[in-house]
This record gives sequence, structure tokens and C-alpha cells, in this order.
Amino acid sequence: MLAAVLVCGLLGCNREGTSGAPGSGTGTATGSAGLLAAPTAVASVVKGPVEVVTLPDVFIAEVGSTTLHVAWKIPAGTGINDEAPFHVRWTTSVGLAEVPPEAKSKGADVRAGFDITVAPLAGEPAAHLGGTLNVVVCDSETHKVCLPVQRRIEVTFSVQKGGKQKVFAEVPLPAARPQG
Repeated sequence: MLAAVLVCGLLGCNREGTSGAPGSGTGTATGSAGLLAAPTAVASVVKGPVEVVTLPDVFIAEVGSTTLHVAWKIPAGTGINDEAPFHVRWTTSVGLAEVPPEAKSKGADVRAGFDITVAPLAGEPAAHLGGTLNVVVCDSETHKVCLPVQRRIEVTFSVQKGGKQKVFAEVPLPAARPQG
């Protein structure tokens, strides 16, 4: 029990909705509700290989900057924990004018995803960005199980003359509870 309380404290769980009442957040584009309730059970944190999510062939403008909106692909019954921390840190960059800044916030700020603004180096036909993403998903039906998720994000950019200023991609996240 002490371990669950410590993990809950580290994940930013909110003790207000322990009655099982749904969170007060609005849904995301995927229909996941924002979560405010503290879980009564926290999935164990397993140290092991980090899953890599590759976003290939994201087309960006040759001149100026392009904003990539990264949305979540979340299974039904799972949502982003509003009170838990969100963090993304870019660790590798090739062919970009600068590395996007590190982002830290709470889940409520990234319920519908997050944005990355990039600009290619002049004359580069392609670019690459890699980093680590941390977010917490919770069971949106019972509010009893939360799961910290870490992903290595690898993005390959293709530079295009007249490319779009806003592009979209999805990062899949796991279900907070096993389905079935």
C-alpha cells in the first residue's frame, strides 16, 4: 500500500475523485475523458526496453517553420491523467535549424496531444528528430488504474517546396487496464 501511495504521489494523482465520479475534463478528439480521480491501484512500473514509435515521412515546408501536432491514439476506456506530469525531451536532431525545446506540463495541458515546431536547415532534403516522451494514462471508466508510459519518439521529416505549415501524426498509447 505504501508503494502505491508513493507512486501515486510521484504521478500526481489527485485524491479528489476517489468515489469513482468521472473527471471534470473535456474529451479529446479520440473520445477519452480527462481524468482527475486518484487510482486505487497503480500498475507496476516495469523497467525494460522503451517502445520506439517511428513517425516516418512527415512532410514539412522547405522555407519557414512547420508545426507538427502529435495526437494520442488511445484505446477506448483509457485517457490521459490530468494531474500527472507530461514530459518530452528531444535528444537527437539532424537537419533542423534548432532542436525544439523540452516540454514539461501536466496531462490536462496535453489531453489532445502536443505541438512541435521545426524548421529545416537551408538546402536539406530531409531531417530527423528523436526524443523521449513520458505521460500517464488511466482507466477512464473506473478511475482505479493508472499506467506511466514512456516512449522513444523518432520522427523523419521530408522537406518539400510549398509544404504545409501544420501537419499531424499519432502516437499510440496502451490501455490502462487489460481489455477483455
